[in-house]
Amino acid sequence: PHMGLPIVWNFAFLMTNNQTGVEDSNMTAVTVLRHDAVPYAMEDRLWEKYKLGEFFKVTDNNTGRPAMRNTVYMPKGKDMPLPIIEGIKDLQKRGSLFCVCDLALNVYSGFIAEQQGLKQEEVYADFKGGLLPEIQLVPSGVWALERAQKKGCAYIFAGE
Repeated sequence: PHMGLPIVWNFAFLMTNNQTGVEDSNMTAVTVLRHDAVPYAMEDRLWEKYKLGEFFKVTDNNTGRPAMRNTVYMPKGKDMPLPIIEGIKDLQKRGSLFCVCDLALNVYSGFIAEQQGLKQEEVYADFKGGLLPEIQLVPSGVWALERAQKKGCAYIFAGE
């Protein structure tokens, strides 16, 4: 999850382009949620049910405890490093696109199912059914990145 950096960089791309005179309608930021960032594509119900904050080591900056909700969809309080940074929902309203790696959902549903004594197929189905609005499920993150680059997108790694 890189402390929410995939979302921060999406916001920073829009904000800095706006500062140079480019309007939101003339650009698109795409964020591919893959590997440990897949829970950012999921609704709060799944964070609580499967203890995703604990599993993915995402801290709720308001409580100092493992997050029991998606802290980057509609951030509040200290969720983001600066209060001006928008969450996924507001970035989507500005035209940003978000997708999530199906391969990672499949793999992590297996890890979580094994850890919690559940059936992988049921956890996977729950994950898919609990994706946030307008977050596109793609075969894999690398597939989405390759397709975006073929369309002229530049790749920026939002990690450490």
